[in-house]
Amino acid sequence: MKTLRLAAILGLGLTLAGCFDLDQEFTLNPDGSGKVVLRSIFPPVSFDLTDKTPAPEKAMMKAVREELEKSEGVDAWKDVSAVLRDDGKVEMRATAYFRDFSQLKLHNQGQSGSPTSLSLLKNEAGDWVLSASPDRKSAGKPPPAGKPSEDEIKERIKAERAKYQQAKPLMETFLKDSRTRTRVNLPGTLSETSNFKKLSASSVEIALEGKALMKVMDDLIMDDAFMHQAAESGRGIDDTDSLDSELLAQKLFGTKGPIRAVAKGPFKAAFDYEKEAAPARKEMPAILAKFGAPPPPTAIDPAKGGGLKSVQVAGIQFVHFKDNERELGPMNGQEAGVTLTLVAELPGAVLSVKEGKVSKALSDTGEDLLPKGDFRRTIHFPRLSKDKAAVTFDVPVGLPSAKARGFKEISGLLTYVVAGKTKEVDLGIGLFQSGAKGKELGSEIEKIEDHPFEKGKKSLSLKIAAAQDSIQSVTFYDESGKKLAVESSGWSGFNDQVTYSYTFKAAPPAKGRIVAQVYDDRKSFEVPFRVADLDLLGRPLK
Repeated sequence: MKTLRLAAILGLGLTLAGCFDLDQEFTLNPDGSGKVVLRSIFPPVSFDLTDKTPAPEKAMMKAVREELEKSEGVDAWKDVSAVLRDDGKVEMRATAYFRDFSQLKLHNQGQSGSPTSLSLLKNEAGDWVLSASPDRKSAGKPPPAGKPSEDEIKERIKAERAKYQQAKPLMETFLKDSRTRTRVNLPGTLSETSNFKKLSASSVEIALEGKALMKVMDDLIMDDAFMHQAAESGRGIDDTDSLDSELLAQKLFGTKGPIRAVAKGPFKAAFDYEKEAAPARKEMPAILAKFGAPPPPTAIDPAKGGGLKSVQVAGIQFVHFKDNERELGPMNGQEAGVTLTLVAELPGAVLSVKEGKVSKALSDTGEDLLPKGDFRRTIHFPRLSKDKAAVTFDVPVGLPSAKARGFKEISGLLTYVVAGKTKEVDLGIGLFQSGAKGKELGSEIEKIEDHPFEKGKKSLSLKIAAAQDSIQSVTFYDESGKKLAVESSGWSGFNDQVTYSYTFKAAPPAKGRIVAQVYDDRKSFEVPFRVADLDLLGRPLK
């Protein structure tokens, strides 16, 4: 049975109250890109304790600024406006463009989403499946051991109803005029809808009103059978597992069943994403500045080949003596010799930089400083910059003689990798259990076990037979298609074999899906690097 925490009923109401009036319309393309047109009406509330009575205009600017700054997955904002209405509330309008619907997380006045959490994925038949569920927030506490007695259940029900009655006046104040409406324009033709309102052959809508939500909460809190089930789980109203999500859907939207819509192909882009998003990106700095938000980070175009723009020495280390057997000398792994740390500007943003080779190393006296053996001549562990447009790497060479004043030339080769678009690959793992094998990319869940350091959490190791830089992301879904909250804990691998580690706040469901976003059309480019006429400190030799 799908379950929902009883606290989510209250949380749903508070989320709805975060924006008194929220209207959003999503338009989606087949590749997951799209746009959302927003209109929200809310009171200009401020919790700034340093300014007891902020002007409404100041609170309005702050609310819009936070929306622009704290929303995630937004590629560009457009047509952002805000006005203080005659009734004292703020009305904000905006359009947000996003490259990946699954990465979009609108701030919505601090609520990080909307009262209904939407997810979009492709099923095995290749259809787009849109699903929604009331936003869930779980404390992640395990249920108490043992089954409570009937007397204990009665006392718990009484206590839970008392908590609800305490919260009810405040919630009624917030919810009485609250409403939210979400429309989604899908890239195909609808073949199935459940609890969504069908607007056209490809569009659906879901709406909630505060008054209706209050009635649902009143009905549930006074439903003896439901409350008995909740209390029997041994948890309180603030972290209780018990409500069947399909029952909640029935009470809110009329039909007991999932909140979902299925769209079949042929799929067609609703609009030219880049044609609209590109000019919006250019206008965005002015929009951000208008509301006091910092400018967006400078976008760097992807590399399409070409040599390095520049190479410079960032640092240099001399190791004159090292005895590994007795553990004498520097302990940072450097052998006897000289290591130059170089920084190279790449021809654009890249996917990764592979290991390189030192091919020439000469002192100013003509000495050959090229290390002996392939391992010593190999450049290990190049480090990409955050913008992926520059790389730092260490070049080992031999120690120059006492007569040398510097280096005549140090040169070699680096290899960087670029990629085109990503494609979605369902790994074909249907069971969340140790040893479960997938049908794609040699995938396998190596193990699921208790987290070694965080009580109550589970760790999962996922093996994939692919280069680490070929995988953009991995997403976990439950059997109903709901995206699971999972934290990445790192990876390990070599060549075309990588193992990813993930942390679940609680035990993952028995069944589900694992989908990888895989970079398509990867290309490698080998480029030379060279520094010359340097003194022994890496500065220009005079």
